[in-house]
Amino acid sequence: MSTADGKTSDRKSLLLAAADAYFTGLAKKDVSGVPYAYNVEFRTPLALGGSDVPIRGRASVLDFFPVIYDALADVRVVDYFYNDALDAICVKAEVGLKSGKRLRVADLLRINAEGKVIAQENHYDPRPATE
Repeated sequence: MSTADGKTSDRKSLLLAAADAYFTGLAKKDVSGVPYAYNVEFRTPLALGGSDVPIRGRASVLDFFPVIYDALADVRVVDYFYNDALDAICVKAEVGLKSGKRLRVADLLRINAEGKVIAQENHYDPRPATE
């Protein structure tokens, strides 16, 4: 999927920048640089109520992360996947835990035209975190 005017390439770059900001922030234990929209909807199995109860709003999302930082070690992005509409990116990554175990994650970020994350849904295999 490419266009002569480079719009596809530009859009992929925008999606990639948002995804990289998230995983870089996770690795640095500071996601404040992630371009979350003011009204972002964030779903994670780690939230109170799990993925069924989204965390809403940028401030609430940023307040959530310090709770998990102490458990994290390194973060390694494995691959990126774009949807056909180029409004979302899914990132396969491995997140190291201080316990020495590794979580295999697939996080989906939906990005608006301005490059802001308007929705995020995190998925992972929880077994290494609970063993």
